[in-house]
Amino acid sequence: MTGRIGRAIGVYLFVILWVLGLVGCGQNIQAAWQEQYDLGVKYLSEGNYEEAIIAFTAAIEIDPKRPEGFIGRGDAYLGLAVAATEGEALSEEAIAAYKNALADFLEAIDLDPLIVRAYEATAQIYRILGDQEAAAAILKQGVEATGGAELQAALEETQVRTVLMFQAAYRADGTMCESQRYKYDEQGYQIGIEYSQCSEAGAVEKTYIDQWKYDGEPGHCWFIPDRQYYDSEEEWQAEWQEEWHEPGTYNYWTSASGWDYSICLDPLIDSKSAAEVSAAGGVIVHENPPETENYEYWATAVYTFNEEGRPIAITSYYADGTISGTAVLEWETLRTEGEE
Repeated sequence: MTGRIGRAIGVYLFVILWVLGLVGCGQNIQAAWQEQYDLGVKYLSEGNYEEAIIAFTAAIEIDPKRPEGFIGRGDAYLGLAVAATEGEALSEEAIAAYKNALADFLEAIDLDPLIVRAYEATAQIYRILGDQEAAAAILKQGVEATGGAELQAALEETQVRTVLMFQAAYRADGTMCESQRYKYDEQGYQIGIEYSQCSEAGAVEKTYIDQWKYDGEPGHCWFIPDRQYYDSEEEWQAEWQEEWHEPGTYNYWTSASGWDYSICLDPLIDSKSAAEVSAAGGVIVHENPPETENYEYWATAVYTFNEEGRPIAITSYYADGTISGTAVLEWETLRTEGEE
């Protein structure tokens, strides 16, 4: 994609040089810039990001002192990046497009430090690339330059993050069956899970710890499972997985089941919004639960929320209305490293 755009820009710029020659003969530079800029806006609105990049690049060549051209091209690169993203994973193509967009928005800020949109987009890209500290820094710069309330709110959201710290599943008789405790680093990245499995009496029988090791590149890490369950070093290391994360809770339970319990533990981070479930009376119906000969799955879950709207307790029921188990969730608000 990048090579194709580059070749097209090369041809297009030849035409632009010709246009500039005409401009030098007395035609209006502003009219030439406006024509290319409007063309870029048209392509952008149509989702034709490659053509938009070419048009905005032409506008930049005509007048590199106008930040609007860089904002437009940055938005086009953002569109390419989103289109090249596969699920939660960032492809090399997506990362390259995000970095191109980042360069354009930073150039726009240099040209005009009062453009709120440029700060918002820059912070968004930094967050996507996993650099939370840079996102906070550019938002702080934007607040100082513009005094924008939107940037201040975004900065506060960046610096304060509520994360899931603990999940526990209990049988209908109140004995604990499973639990997970979560750990985070100073920037709010999830770095560990301590899982405990309990006996029928509720005593902890097994514990293992999975970890994520970050290598310094924002968001890039390796998932490392607990060593104790592998026979050899080679077998263990073969299970390490390369991953990209954003700060916050990434890996968590949504349910737990055994022969004498089946419990919803969904913290409503991704699958459904807490506000949506709360508006529905705090009830989730388990649509199409899996069928198994070993145990029955929960059919309905009833949530209790705290004042911030986060789930703190869940009661699950079988299809016949009997309780299949309960869950407890604990949350904590973290302030990320680098705050004043």
